[in-house]
Amino acid sequence: MSRDEKQSKKKKQKVELNALLPLATYDDDEEEEEEEKKNGNRQQQEEEDEEEENGFGGKGGRRNRTIEVRRDCPYLDTVNRQVLDFDFEKFCSVSLSNLNVYACLVCGKYFQGRGHNSHAYTHSLEAGHHVYINLRTEKVYCLPDGYEINDPSLDDIRHLLNPRRITQGEVMAALRKMGRAKAVGLDNIPIEVWKCLGQEGVQWLTNLFNLIFNSGRMPDQWRSSIVVPLYKNKGDAQCCGSYRGIKLLSHTMKLWERVIETRLRRETQVTVNQFGFMPGRSTTEAIHILRRLMEKYREKNRDLHMVFIDLEKAYDSVPRRLIWDSLEDRGVPSKYVDLIKDMYVETKTSVRAPVGDTDFFPVEVGLH
Repeated sequence: MSRDEKQSKKKKQKVELNALLPLATYDDDEEEEEEEKKNGNRQQQEEEDEEEENGFGGKGGRRNRTIEVRRDCPYLDTVNRQVLDFDFEKFCSVSLSNLNVYACLVCGKYFQGRGHNSHAYTHSLEAGHHVYINLRTEKVYCLPDGYEINDPSLDDIRHLLNPRRITQGEVMAALRKMGRAKAVGLDNIPIEVWKCLGQEGVQWLTNLFNLIFNSGRMPDQWRSSIVVPLYKNKGDAQCCGSYRGIKLLSHTMKLWERVIETRLRRETQVTVNQFGFMPGRSTTEAIHILRRLMEKYREKNRDLHMVFIDLEKAYDSVPRRLIWDSLEDRGVPSKYVDLIKDMYVETKTSVRAPVGDTDFFPVEVGLH
C-alpha cells in the first residue's frame, strides 16, 4: 500500500469516528455539566444579590443607584416585636433559599430579595407590610419604596437578631464619657471629631466596632503609640525614674476600649472594697472611712494595724497572663477575653525626646 493510500484511509476513519460521536451518550458528562450549570446559576444569583445590596443593577448591566437613607419612615409603628423570632433557619418561606433573606418586621416571615421581582417586594404589595430587615447585613428597608431606614429605635431588633451586636446607644454613651482637649495619638484624630459628626459619626463608629467585634482584630494602626516622658520636678533630671511616662494612644481605640469595658462591668462585679477607677467612687471616700475607723478604735482604746502598699509603676509591670487568667476565673465570656487580648497583640511604642522620636520597640508587659 502506497503512502498516499495510507493517509487517505486514516482521514476516512477519522471522518467516520467524528460522525459517530454525536450518536453516543455519556451520562456522567451530562450529570457533570448539569451540576456545573447549577453551581454557575447559584454563583450568578449570589453575585446579583450582592450587586443589589451594593446598589447595582442586575441583568440590565451595572448602573449606579444611590440608596436613600431616611429616619422618618411612617411605617415604623407597624413593627410587631412580639412576632419576631430569629432562632429559625434563615430560609425564604416561599423559595426555601438562604440567599439574600429578609425578615418582615410586621409578620415575622422570611422572604428572599427586595427587588421588584422578589418575594419580599410582592409580600409588601399584597399584605401591606413595609418594613424588612436583611438577616445578614442587619440593614432595614422600607418596601416597596426601597429606601433604607436608619432609626435608633430599631437597635433592639438588631440586638435580638445578633445579641452581641454593638448598638449606637452603647457608642453614644461611651462617647459622652470621653474627655475633651486630650493629646492625640499617631492618627491625629481627636475625640472631638466624632462628637462633631453627630449621628452620622456614631453610625460609622458602630459599623466599625461591629466589624472589629466579629473579626476579633482591631486595626493595626491602633497598636502603635508614643510615650512622652514628663519630669516629676524632683530627683535627678538625668535619671529615667524621675520621669512619668504618658502614653499617647488613638482616641478611637480608647473609645473602642470603653465600649468593651462597659460590657465587662455588666458581665462581672468588682469588689466593693475597691475605690479607684470605679464610677461613683473616689479615694476620698476611702480616706474618710479610714479616719472614721481610727476614731472608733481610739475611743475604745484598742490597737489598729494598717498596711499601705505602694506598687511602683504597677500598670507598667503587670504580667498580662495574670489579667487573662483573672478574667477567665471571673467567668467573663471568652469572646471578650479574646478581644482584650487582641488589644495587646504586637503593640509597639516610641519615646518622644527633645531631639526627636526613638525607633519603635515592642511592649510585651503592662497595661494601657
